Amino acid sequence: MNRKPSENEKFNQKLCVLIRDAYEEKSGILGYRQMTIKLNRENEFQVNAKRILRLMRILHLKSVCRRRRRNYVKSTPEVTAENILNREFHAERFGENGLRM
Repeated sequence: MNRKPSENEKFNQKLCVLIRDAYEEKSGILGYRQMTIKLNRENEFQVNAKRILRLMRILHLKSVCRRRRRNYVKSTPEVTAENILNREFHAERFGENGLRM
């Protein structure tokens, strides 16, 4: 209770502010890996990803997983193939082409 915060703790507090600002700036999209890259590029320090992960867990920050969008276009077929097989495919032996025509 009586001890002063160490340099490491002071730096962690400074990092927590930077992490929260970057998280809100990007609307929660950044995870700890991208957060590490962003902080190291924008500031003059080199911070390990494990440290960022630990601080993000303390701050209860998680990246938002965006849903994958399906790009299915409903369309009508232009050409319908003629029904040649007519469901008559019986082979006498295994591996034999058993189409009757």
